Amino acid sequence: MFWFGHHGLGLLWGLGWMVGRGLLMLLFWGAVIALIVLALRSRREYPSHPQAGNSALEVLNARYARGEITKAEYDQIRRDIQ
Repeated sequence: MFWFGHHGLGLLWGLGWMVGRGLLMLLFWGAVIALIVLALRSRREYPSHPQAGNSALEVLNARYARGEITKAEYDQIRRDIQ
């Protein structure tokens, strides 16, 4: 069928063109939003800095203060971790 310079009613002709273009626009923006959400989630799950906690030296000092290790063991372990 031929009218107003268009051949047939395919997806990209006449009203189908507007519907097809609208769907492509929705897919595009959906993909953009999904990428942003994924990027934000990955940053939250894997922080760039280590979590605050006891360092090896702090643990060593606490063990020595509680009397769990001797002075010789303390000195040896301290040399090993530094």
